[in-house]
Amino acid sequence: MKKLNGFLILIGALSIAVLALVIYSTGVFGNRENPEPSATPTAEVTNPRDKYVDYYEADPDATKEIAVIHVMEDFLDYENSDQIYTYGYQKAVREKINALVSSKRYTENEPLVIRNPFGTNSQSLYVYFETDEPCAVSYNVHVSDLDSYADDFGGNVVASKRHVNYEDGCEEDINTSLVHEFSVCGIQPRMDNMITFKLVDQYGRIRVKRFYYNFEQGLVNGAEAVLSKKRETKTIIVDEKTLETATVNASEKELTDGLYCIFREENGYTPYMLVYDNDGYMRMEVPLVKSVARATYVKDGELYLFVSDTKFVKINSLGEVKKIYKTDEFVFGRDFCVDDDGNVVVIASKAGSSTAEDVVCIIDFEKDSVYQLFDMGDFLPGLKKKKNSRDWLRLSSIAYTGDHMVVLAAEETNTLIKMRRIYNGPKLMWLAGDNEYFEDLPSLKRMFLMNEGDFVFPSSLTEMDYEEYDKIRESRAYYWALDQNLDYEYEKKEEPFGYYTRLLADDEERTLRSIDERVVINGLTAKSKFVYADDNRILVRGNDSKFCEMDSDFNIICTFTFTPPVVEKTIDQLEYEEDNPPPDDTVNYVGITKIDPVSYLFTKEIIVYIDGEKIVTPGEGKNIE
Repeated sequence: MKKLNGFLILIGALSIAVLALVIYSTGVFGNRENPEPSATPTAEVTNPRDKYVDYYEADPDATKEIAVIHVMEDFLDYENSDQIYTYGYQKAVREKINALVSSKRYTENEPLVIRNPFGTNSQSLYVYFETDEPCAVSYNVHVSDLDSYADDFGGNVVASKRHVNYEDGCEEDINTSLVHEFSVCGIQPRMDNMITFKLVDQYGRIRVKRFYYNFEQGLVNGAEAVLSKKRETKTIIVDEKTLETATVNASEKELTDGLYCIFREENGYTPYMLVYDNDGYMRMEVPLVKSVARATYVKDGELYLFVSDTKFVKINSLGEVKKIYKTDEFVFGRDFCVDDDGNVVVIASKAGSSTAEDVVCIIDFEKDSVYQLFDMGDFLPGLKKKKNSRDWLRLSSIAYTGDHMVVLAAEETNTLIKMRRIYNGPKLMWLAGDNEYFEDLPSLKRMFLMNEGDFVFPSSLTEMDYEEYDKIRESRAYYWALDQNLDYEYEKKEEPFGYYTRLLADDEERTLRSIDERVVINGLTAKSKFVYADDNRILVRGNDSKFCEMDSDFNIICTFTFTPPVVEKTIDQLEYEEDNPPPDDTVNYVGITKIDPVSYLFTKEIIVYIDGEKIVTPGEGKNIE
């Protein structure tokens, strides 16, 4: 019996040792000093050990803590992108989030995390938590298995606002650093994203929380998550005697900080605005209903975007659609500009009209409405009657020049048109360019600026933009006109090219001069707008799936290329497609602009608020152990 008892005691001791080893290895009593890396972490975790990895070394002094975070997927179903951009859908999402927030207290250790609840960016995570003490928050997205040296994505989060009702009946939204509600953007699909939250309190003390997320589904639209990036070079002669050459950068300038917003269309599929960083990594994927005005801009921390030809929306940094301007009277066109008050002035067509893109409308944020400013048919009635077609004018580009004036590019007639007093009794100021369509319209021909010098006006005018001359001679202005040179007969070995012509117009002298002309390599479906600082230009070459950024002299700094995977087909499949052609799934890149992420998603400063008061901008103080 004693031998049996001894044997049982030995078995029990071994069992306890094994149990202790299991508990230690699974980390129940805390993180190990050297945790094992995870091969493929996922959003659904059953064993905390699956999340253990080598700690991220970007902030080596920070608290080394990795949490197991549950990410809610498929938050609220929607049928299509049109449903996303409705008040009903956005309200339902907000009510569901508010119900979750009311049901329990979410903390920095157990935050509420939802993938893309508002439907406007599949590469985002909505985050909500509260802290006991006021803290500023920043986040960082790091992907260790990227196959290039892409920078991490992130920044300082804009402080949340708390709505306060006072006893005297007044209401106010005040900044708070106790409640933290923000969106983590830049999640890379099918990769292990290490997401770091840094919390800084009012004394400058730092604590860090980290977790992993793997976006298994990939991108919704099938576009490339990573583009190939090429720094353009040129060959120069360094020694005139020996004709020795050297390869140098085509431009000495660097890319401007920001995010490229590319508008993508594919026959039969939902169009998207794809947002890439300067390394060519997609950081946002925004669905559209229809790609029309192919640009976007940011104002007061909100993204302004045409999502269809009848809807214009404002999206906050959470991805929540805060305002929808919908019209049944007009159909928005291809281009817009912003006036001195921040209102959107857009080319449009009257709904049900027999003519297109010959009206200019305004989306008035103060009046909270969409209405017509003027109809070009009222100012060019002779031309409209003479042409007698749907595209009799075809306005393709618009620029606001200040003092209630705009300049328009008319693609069908290759003319520039300047209008003044656009808000109160609009007047035709002048016409410029090709006047062959106006030969038998003397009253309109007299409105043309006189060309000085021998120059040819663009023959296929598609894009135009305005540049201030100086603040003293307000009557003068530069206009960059893009001639895509569609008539150019080039050999297959050559690339098609276009011209940017810099024109100087004088309103008082009523003259037009050609100041400069630059050749640019472009695609036949190119779209270009001068939208960014430091005089850099960006151009999308839609027919060969490329876009580039150029300096002020039109030297290409970098080129980014979309390279879809090659699909290998069997002989049987190829033979079948000869008799049964598949649907046209051609992808077109039809627009581009560039935005500053700091003005939309982040703030430059690290600020802590207490009851709405900015009390301190803490430095990188001592970490909390």
